[in-house]
Amino acid sequence: AKEKKNEIKVISGRAKPNDLVVTRNDFPLSSYSIDLNLEKLMYCAMVIVRKTELQNNHQFNPYDMIFVSAQNFGELTSKLIQDNTTVDPKQLKEIQRNAEIALKRIYKRFDNPIMLIDVEDEPEPQKVPMMTLCHYSAKKRGLEVRFAPEFYEYFYNLVNWTNETSPSFSSHELKQVVLLESKYGVRLYNFLNSLIWRVKEVEVNLDDLRWRFQCIDLYSELKKKKKR
Repeated sequence: AKEKKNEIKVISGRAKPNDLVVTRNDFPLSSYSIDLNLEKLMYCAMVIVRKTELQNNHQFNPYDMIFVSAQNFGELTSKLIQDNTTVDPKQLKEIQRNAEIALKRIYKRFDNPIMLIDVEDEPEPQKVPMMTLCHYSAKKRGLEVRFAPEFYEYFYNLVNWTNETSPSFSSHELKQVVLLESKYGVRLYNFLNSLIWRVKEVEVNLDDLRWRFQCIDLYSELKKKKKR
């Protein structure tokens, strides 16, 4: 363990709106509920892992940390910047300040999220840890996260899956989710996006959605469910 700890690297990079988030299809079909900004940051970190992987300059291990700067997070989650609106220095400073506040809030609320994966012929789902470590660096103005080893298989090294027995995977541009203002909106987008290659119309069972979004005991009235 000491030898592995000495090999820990902090991987940083710049995620861009058009970068692809690529995951196995059983990931968007899983059940989990995490803070909206933490989910956005998770996708940014996935992008950084994937870009580093494709550049062939680093082999990840479960002890590696991924760093997302407040500046990068602010650029990605600012509607002004994504709309290509001219932003003055004062607005840029405010965007970064808000991003720092968001990252600090992620750090304070971090609770080692897990997701539930259906297991064939089993009544209970498998509990898979997603992220196991989080640290806000005031010095570097950003957040470091560590993905759980079990979570990597849902998004890492997918480029090597080429045969018909490999799990299918889906992708979307980072910009499709980082501006959404509801965690349910992000989950619904990913869920439907994972089905788009199979069917033109999707019929979704409400109880199934409740399980996937982990809101079984919320929004009992249909009108409230539609609103949220």
